[in-house]
Amino acid sequence: MQPGQLDHWSEYWASGQLTSLPADFAGNYDGEIAAFWETQFQGVPEGGKVLDLCTGNGAIALLAAGYFLAQQREASVTAVDAAKISLESMARRHPGREAEIAGVTFIDQSPVETLALPDAEYDLVTSQYGIEYCDWAPAAAQAARLLRPGGRLALVCHAASSDIVATMAQEAGDYEVLASLGLLKGLRRFLAGNLSFSRLRKLLQASRDRLTPAYRATRAPLFAYVMKTLEGLLTMNETQLRARRIELAAFVRQLELGEVRLNDMLRVNRAIHETPEWYRVFEAAGLRLLDSHEILFRGKHRSGHAYRFERPDSD
Repeated sequence: MQPGQLDHWSEYWASGQLTSLPADFAGNYDGEIAAFWETQFQGVPEGGKVLDLCTGNGAIALLAAGYFLAQQREASVTAVDAAKISLESMARRHPGREAEIAGVTFIDQSPVETLALPDAEYDLVTSQYGIEYCDWAPAAAQAARLLRPGGRLALVCHAASSDIVATMAQEAGDYEVLASLGLLKGLRRFLAGNLSFSRLRKLLQASRDRLTPAYRATRAPLFAYVMKTLEGLLTMNETQLRARRIELAAFVRQLELGEVRLNDMLRVNRAIHETPEWYRVFEAAGLRLLDSHEILFRGKHRSGHAYRFERPDSD
């Protein structure tokens, strides 16, 4: 996807989120995932270079910068993404991480497939829940081109059978329930001046009444967010509600873009399910597979698959 097609991710990263799954991970990836990445960082030589592809808001790049700072080691970290990244929002949402953020060179609006960085420049190339969203063969060719001979590519990717996928599938069902209410459509009409306050209020009440049993049955985070917003909207009179048009429009857009992001993730997981050996494209690009294994988050949640590749010393 090109930068102009990624507004749903650009706005998400502008919120300052570090990870693409904030409900599952607190602040940044931790536990076994952080341990996996620290092992990869240990192999970077003094003065070496790390490149994080499809970085999002730099979760893995910041782990790398934090690791090198803690170890008092010299290494450069570069992070690229096709979407727009807001460093200001990142710093505002995560105070105390200024040194780590300053330790990363961010390059946004730069798709991996057309990335114009020097050949054989990096000792370690990384990506987590990112490179599988790219056009696989061109992305693999780029990763191989960017690695120095003997350099390594480390990936944590979605797997078709992970707990994350199951959670996303459940959330897709939650969005279907939300769509059946006609709530967002009604709010759009109200914002455009095509629905009266009295009719909107009836829609808000009906949506709350229909959503309440679904929320009680599932305690889904999406339902909780919408229910809390509905309760607030129902306390407002027409003047108060019209005075909050900007916030109301932001609520609608956040939900709509959230569904688009979810569909992106499900699309990728369907592709992986249909082509379980998709990672072989990296071997076809000239890299050697060192090992692969399932990633468990906090010892129990199947969170994807890790792969380690190496560029041979001589092509």
